[in-house]
Amino acid sequence: MELKKLVEKRLPVIKDFYKSKCGALINVSSVASFNEKKARPLSDWNFPSDLYTYLDTIIETAEQHWKQRDGIDDDLLPSVCPWFGIAEHSAVMGGDMHFTDITSFQIPFVTGWDKLDSIVLSEDNKWFKILMDSFRYMREKTEGRFLVRLRGGESPLDMANAIRGNVIFTDMYDYPDEFKKLLDICEKGLRWYFEHQKKNSGELDGGWISGYSVWMPGNSAGHLSEDATVMCSPAMYREFGKSYTERFCAAHDNVMIHLHGAGRHAFKEIAGIPQFTIIELTNDPKSPGGIELFKEYENIFENKIIMLHLTGKEFEENRNFLASKKIIVDYAARSVEDAAAMIKSVRDLHGG
Repeated sequence: MELKKLVEKRLPVIKDFYKSKCGALINVSSVASFNEKKARPLSDWNFPSDLYTYLDTIIETAEQHWKQRDGIDDDLLPSVCPWFGIAEHSAVMGGDMHFTDITSFQIPFVTGWDKLDSIVLSEDNKWFKILMDSFRYMREKTEGRFLVRLRGGESPLDMANAIRGNVIFTDMYDYPDEFKKLLDICEKGLRWYFEHQKKNSGELDGGWISGYSVWMPGNSAGHLSEDATVMCSPAMYREFGKSYTERFCAAHDNVMIHLHGAGRHAFKEIAGIPQFTIIELTNDPKSPGGIELFKEYENIFENKIIMLHLTGKEFEENRNFLASKKIIVDYAARSVEDAAAMIKSVRDLHGG
């Protein structure tokens, strides 16, 4: 089905979901049986010289995926975005990144407090320019076929962690004033980063598509990561994380947050930020799964929309619990038939 018809069909359903007290959306994010070209390792590309060839492969992969989706009637809107791992979230503010086969990492460049001035919010920064050129290219190249979604970002604390390194966890004790100056710069940089992302990606009917392919109404942003909370106490998060994240969130209506179970000691603090209307609970190898975290912290997550990565078995085993909740199910299907069965199960949760 073409983009215009899919938007006309699915967006009203998504909008009604936001107005409801409980409900469920389902996004089938992948289908194992699809014939899709395997991507080259990120470390095999040279940027910016390979940029547009690389972006064309992202678009090609999306086209291959959506050509095989005719039997999948979920709530996903067709979208693409530039992706370079995770390091671009902070490298837009300066420095460079190291690529692995599947992701990237910021090379810390604020190695001393005398280097705070090296953080410059400039459109001439290498990775800022690469990312914004990518948004503009994809928007023009896919017009009428795909929407362009936001890339997501890191909280101010996570950005500081990326550009200074893990020494921040002793900075909190040894150099609190200097560290707060860094966090202040990161919060300003985060707002600047999202403002330009949104300028170059494009609004959809009064809202934006997040990095997790979820349409969010109003002046929204996301997703944001709060990964550094894994390594600090709730008290330290309150002082060095929450206040800066709150400042960013106060400028928005809705923000999606990405959380890990290893940082659950700070869930109460994070969930207390009212603009975090959507909380994505990640499944990690050595931590309780998203559904278990949701059940354990049910009271903390009251009145929040929870995004879960569920198997069909997990969904059925927790059906009674989920029936009174407001959830977005991200589903990795084995086949079109498996996707259709899961979509029916989710639809039946609230009467179809």
